[in-house]
Amino acid sequence: MKQLLSRKLRLFITCLTLSVSSFYAQAKDELTLRYTANAGVIIASGPSRVLVDTFFSRTFGRFHALDREGHKRIYSQQIPLALATHIHGDHFTSGPVIGYLNSNPSTTFAGSEQVVTQLRGKVKDKQLVSAKLGPAEKMSFEKNGMTVSMLNMPHGDGQFATIQNYAQYIDINGWKVLHVGDAAIDLDNTAKLGFDELQIDVAIVPYWYLFTEGGKEQMELIGADNWVFVHMPEEDIDRFDQALKKKRSDAETLSLKNKTVKYSREI
Repeated sequence: MKQLLSRKLRLFITCLTLSVSSFYAQAKDELTLRYTANAGVIIASGPSRVLVDTFFSRTFGRFHALDREGHKRIYSQQIPLALATHIHGDHFTSGPVIGYLNSNPSTTFAGSEQVVTQLRGKVKDKQLVSAKLGPAEKMSFEKNGMTVSMLNMPHGDGQFATIQNYAQYIDINGWKVLHVGDAAIDLDNTAKLGFDELQIDVAIVPYWYLFTEGGKEQMELIGADNWVFVHMPEEDIDRFDQALKKKRSDAETLSLKNKTVKYSREI
C-alpha cells in the first residue's frame, strides 16, 4: 500500500511540475501591448509589466489623454517600472507621475534629465533613474528582471532641438521592444545606435514614419520584426488606420479603436 501511495504521489508531483512549467513557458512566449493614451502603452509578458508615455494631461486639441477615472485605473495597478520618452505634455506631465509614484513606492520611473528634474523632491530619489545623453549615446539599467536601455534619438531641429527624446528599448521576459517616442527622422544618428545588434521583436513608432520622407529608411535601420503605429489624432483614427494598412499590410496600430496587440511564439 505504501509503495502504491508513493508511486501515486510521485506521479502527482511530476504532473504538477509539468503543468507549472508549461504555464510559465507559455507566459514567457506571449507579449501584450495595451493602449493607454496617444503613444502610451502597457507592455506585458509573463509576470513583467512596464508603462511607457502613459502619464500626461495635455491633448493639444488633437490627441487622447486619460481622464481622471483612467488615471485611477492605472494607479490601482502596481506596475514596477514606468518610462517617459520626453518632456512634451502629450507624453509626460509631472502631476500624474508624482501621484502614481507616491501611490506605488516600489515603482521606478526613468527618463531624460529634463523629465526627471520635474520629479525630484516630490518623490523618493531611489524611485528615479535619469540620463543626459550625447548624440547616439545610450545607457542601461535593470529592474525586476527587465533590462532597459535609453537611446538618444533627437526630437528634431528648430523648436525641438533642445528636447531630449530618449527611445526606450526594453528586454522584457525575452522579448525586445522599442518605443521611439517622437524621434525625428535622423538617418545618421539612427545608424550609429547599432540597432542591428538589438534584434528588436516589436517597434512602437509614430504613425508619420510611413508618410514622411526618410521614414521607410529609418525603419529599415531599426530593423524590427513587427511594427506598431501610435500617436494618431483622435478625430482621424479611422482615416490614418486605413492609410497605414494600405502603406504596410502588416501594420498594427494602438489607439482608441484598437486597444490591444498580442504576439506569441513557440519555444
